[in-house]
Amino acid sequence: MSARGPVTPKPGDLLKIHEDNYRFGLGELILRVTEVREVQQLADGDWLTVTGVQLARNGSDVEEREILVRVCSLARRGQH
Repeated sequence: MSARGPVTPKPGDLLKIHEDNYRFGLGELILRVTEVREVQQLADGDWLTVTGVQLARNGSDVEEREILVRVCSLARRGQH
C-alpha cells in the first residue's frame, strides 16, 4: 500500500486544500468533510465532489460548502 497515493476522504476528516486544488478556489480552504460524492472527469483531470463545513483558521465553523477537489491532491500525508 502506497502512503502517497490518492485516498478518499471520509466524513469527519479535516482537509487543508490549496487554492489550486479545488475548483474556483480563492486561498487555502480548511474543510471538515460531511459527505463524499462522485468523481467527475474533467479536461484537467479527475475531481471529487465533497460537501463539508468550511473552518476559519481558529477552527470555528464558517459555512457549509460543496466543492470539487483534485483527486491527485488527496494524498495520505495531507489528511488529518
